[in-house]
Amino acid sequence: MSRLNERLRQVPPGWTDGDNLAVARLLEAHGDVPGALAAVRRRRFDLMPVFLSTYLREEGRLAALAGDTAGAISAYRHFLTLQAHPEPALQPGVDRIKVELARLLAGRGK
Repeated sequence: MSRLNERLRQVPPGWTDGDNLAVARLLEAHGDVPGALAAVRRRRFDLMPVFLSTYLREEGRLAALAGDTAGAISAYRHFLTLQAHPEPALQPGVDRIKVELARLLAGRGK
């Protein structure tokens, strides 16, 4: 797992569409939340971001676990912008993120 993670750090963005998500999940499963957060933050930032809403949802969740409240809030806000009008099947997941974002904001006093 660590060799795969190291290889993905060296690959140009765009060549690893879902790979960083998979590595993030493996790292988290092994108790490395900071490493998982770093992996999920290695995503595409070009005109065709792949799995962007999934990356943002996971970034928010992992950032909250890692104690990066500002990062979690930012990721969740971006996620919710992308999910402003979700399909009915996705609405429960969007609602969970709204609740989590409200909890984070309340903890910050904003």
